[in-house]
Amino acid sequence: MRYGKSVAVLICGLVLAAGGVWREAAAQQAAAQQAEEKTPLEKKWNGMVHEKLKKHRAMGFPDYDAALPNVLLIGDSISMQYTLKVRKLLVGKANVFRVPANGGPVARGLANFDKWVKKLGLEWAVIHFNFGLHDTKYENWKRETGKKYSNVERYAKELEEFVQKLKADVPNAKLIWASTTPVPEGAPANDKGDEVVFNEAAARIMATYGVAINDLYAAVLPEHAKYSSTPTNIHFNQAGADLLGEKVAAAIEKALGAGP
Repeated sequence: MRYGKSVAVLICGLVLAAGGVWREAAAQQAAAQQAEEKTPLEKKWNGMVHEKLKKHRAMGFPDYDAALPNVLLIGDSISMQYTLKVRKLLVGKANVFRVPANGGPVARGLANFDKWVKKLGLEWAVIHFNFGLHDTKYENWKRETGKKYSNVERYAKELEEFVQKLKADVPNAKLIWASTTPVPEGAPANDKGDEVVFNEAAARIMATYGVAINDLYAAVLPEHAKYSSTPTNIHFNQAGADLLGEKVAAAIEKALGAGP
């Protein structure tokens, strides 16, 4: 009797082990098949995404429809927060891509311009862009360094160069500048008020080059505390991210001629 039970337990173990091996093999086969089914464009996109951000939902490849206009979002982690909302609101109206990394300061945008703007080989109908919070920060996001990453003069020079490159390399794209969102009092690595000075410098550049402005700063300022992830954080909670996404989607839709 004991022998029979031992055999039964052994058989059950072998069956379970075999089942586990089969499931693993099936999963690997499905993953391989899914990889084969990806279009060359999607494969190129996946190869561009920064390794540390591959699992971030904002970095996923959009539901691409070749019949729709292409939109590019350029920005830092704030733009990563609203990317999914913008995509959702523009379903059936545009293919919404974003840069495959945290856009960071203007200098990073200049260094990666060809990769971000040209590498996919797409014609951009609209490019919605922002730089600012990384430019106003203390170096390495550490206030104790006592040294700012940039200053408004350098920021303006680099931002103007970036706009000139957009105008020269993607002349048919409609450009939308997004103002930098508010910095709360007590932010760990940014000083409240710097973003206002930088936004003013950016506004002058956009006026010079005829670039539309999407004033995200003004959109959230009246109830900034309500939308902040924490009282001293430069990032937003879900309600704040959704509000920004709505503002961005509306500006893009207007530029595409599909909105009010």
